[in-house]
Amino acid sequence: MLRELIYYAKHRGDGYPDSREKLLIANLEIDPHQIGELIGYGGLHRTFLWKSDSRRAKVIKFPTDNKLFDRNYKQQLDNILLFKDYFGPYYHPTQIFHYNSAGLDHLLMQDFIDSREHISPVNFSEFSEQFVDIVARNKKLMRDRSISIDFIGPQAFKWILNRKQITEPNMSNILIDRDLNEPQIKLFDFDVFNLASPKTNLKNRLRGKFRSALFKANREFINHFYRVDIVG
Repeated sequence: MLRELIYYAKHRGDGYPDSREKLLIANLEIDPHQIGELIGYGGLHRTFLWKSDSRRAKVIKFPTDNKLFDRNYKQQLDNILLFKDYFGPYYHPTQIFHYNSAGLDHLLMQDFIDSREHISPVNFSEFSEQFVDIVARNKKLMRDRSISIDFIGPQAFKWILNRKQITEPNMSNILIDRDLNEPQIKLFDFDVFNLASPKTNLKNRLRGKFRSALFKANREFINHFYRVDIVG
């Protein structure tokens, strides 16, 4: 578990697709010359700009090696359908491509949200109504399935390790799409917390406890900076 946490915190790659990612795109017959700069790295995916011929630029996302997070094709597809079902207009449309190649079995493609603007204390008043609606939808998800979305992503690690160092308390997993007729919150990252206690082997129980700590960090972070309780 510690090894995975260190990997998540430090590993960023060199800004180019690695050998396994290149093999995956070759098997999916994707032109490697259309892949641009590395623009994001999270627990689930490395995200690259995609030089699309469509009206909007796109991003392409390769799964990471981080075992803390569910990342295989079946789990990602289930999560995408879950977000589409529960969060409706806030779900960011996503294509998922499946091909088992050298340990990587999928990649995602989404429209690029050009603003790269996350929910933050600066814009929260503008989007508070939408955010409260998302929280209500998430509470229903928790009641129905004992599952919660991850609102803040890497900020949870900072909150756990040293919350005093958080100088920009944005919600890393929530973007604002201002290219729409009406600016809207978009949920583009499909990581979830399973809130049911795992009853399997020791490794999964420890992973479950760690994920519970991340969910608790989500609740404390949002309550502290935004005065919204995602549970109560």
